[in-house]
Amino acid sequence: MEIKLEDIVNQLNDILKLDKEFITNLVTSYEPMNTKLASSDNIVCAHGTAGYNAGVIGLLNGLIYNNINKTTRIAAVYNSNQELLGFKLVEV
Repeated sequence: MEIKLEDIVNQLNDILKLDKEFITNLVTSYEPMNTKLASSDNIVCAHGTAGYNAGVIGLLNGLIYNNINKTTRIAAVYNSNQELLGFKLVEV
């Protein structure tokens, strides 16, 4: 069975409709990682003053990069008040 990126985004948006607090907490939670993981293709991470970190979207985007599509990512969409509005696909 082939997984389509649109299906992943649709499921994330469905979860948002069912439990906004849960999915918001999940996608805004970041964990630190070592440089070995950060330099691999297994995860898309951020680098800040405290080192490398990522969350569930970075993990999903690493899976997408390695298995489905090297130029498309899932992005969380926020309004000006930093409220999660949904998810979409973006080209990088």
